[in-house]
Amino acid sequence: MLAQISRFARNKICKQILPCHAKFLFDLAFGIYVYFYYGRRCFGTGLLMEKIINYLKEMKENELIYKEYYELSQTAPKEEVDAWVNALDPETVAKYYMAFPQTFHKYKPSTPEALFFAEKTDKNLFVHTHLRFQPPLMHSHESFELVYVLEGRAKQMMLGTSFELNKGDFLILSPDMMHCIEHNSEDTIIIAVLICKRTFHDFFLNLLRSNNIISDFFTGGLFSGGEGSWLLFHLGDDVYVRNSMLSIYKEDLEKKKYYESFKDAIFSALISYILREYESEVVKPSTNSKPSSAGLKIIEYIEAHYSSGISLKDISAHFGYSEDYISVLIKKESGMNFSKILTSIRLNNAAKMLSTTTLSIAEIGAFAGYQNTESFIRAFKKFFNLTPSQYR
Repeated sequence: MLAQISRFARNKICKQILPCHAKFLFDLAFGIYVYFYYGRRCFGTGLLMEKIINYLKEMKENELIYKEYYELSQTAPKEEVDAWVNALDPETVAKYYMAFPQTFHKYKPSTPEALFFAEKTDKNLFVHTHLRFQPPLMHSHESFELVYVLEGRAKQMMLGTSFELNKGDFLILSPDMMHCIEHNSEDTIIIAVLICKRTFHDFFLNLLRSNNIISDFFTGGLFSGGEGSWLLFHLGDDVYVRNSMLSIYKEDLEKKKYYESFKDAIFSALISYILREYESEVVKPSTNSKPSSAGLKIIEYIEAHYSSGISLKDISAHFGYSEDYISVLIKKESGMNFSKILTSIRLNNAAKMLSTTTLSIAEIGAFAGYQNTESFIRAFKKFFNLTPSQYR
């Protein structure tokens, strides 16, 4: 039974037993099984979904503390509010990783992936709810983040912009983007999902092979900075999306056998569904909303010239900066050194050409900037764990 095949087992079967061109069919079969499994157990009855919703509506201990803080901060003088925060039980604060404006300076605003994803794990998704009444404090994640408004409304804030999120809104944020969200009502329920950047290529292999707005967004987020990078879908009362998000939350809550594999399969199917039904309706930030940083301009220049054997010396000559300073700007913007980001850009574009053109592997390798086919194949296999022929 497919439900009893773990992620490790599936990958092992796909790589060692099935022909490479059959991997897609195997993944599709697993996804179809999950779809009908949940169609029978969840989507059809509605009873289990109602139990999950009722659980989500319950105010948890940390939310009650945040609510008390919110109500006090609306009426009491600052000194009284500060004293209330200082009097909180330290063990409770530590248990829930609670943060307030009075204490936020103790924390780093950038949250590392290691806090949610262990170094060696098959976990690709970290699922949680956004806490009601939590103070809106600007922060960022090393991971991609998805925010889904199950009920109610909220205010989404990012550097330079803010907007209202309503029931059914589906927001995707790129890594390292400073943001916060505010919702001060017991009626609002928000499910959030962090997507591990480190394992992204393996998790979304088939998605990255397609030409679509989400594929371009995720590919860009793997090596670009987070300023201004988000996608918003207004999905309203779409039942499939709602039940899919509830099913992902249910799997994570119950943690039954192979729950990580179920989460991944449901999430992948959900992204495909949103692309099919709503791709033309996506809302994204204006490209003219703010000037690009120097580091982002350099990355854009690399993207435009990656096939021509570009070097740090070439970039230095074009922008008039020293090679050392160019390296610092690239690292600051993308978190990668020049060699790594150039390789990432070359091979991600090569992967798209393998999927969307009939060019030979040698032609694609040359277009990607590799002087000979053998070096291209070695680099591609190291990056994707598949040869170009297997990927195609």
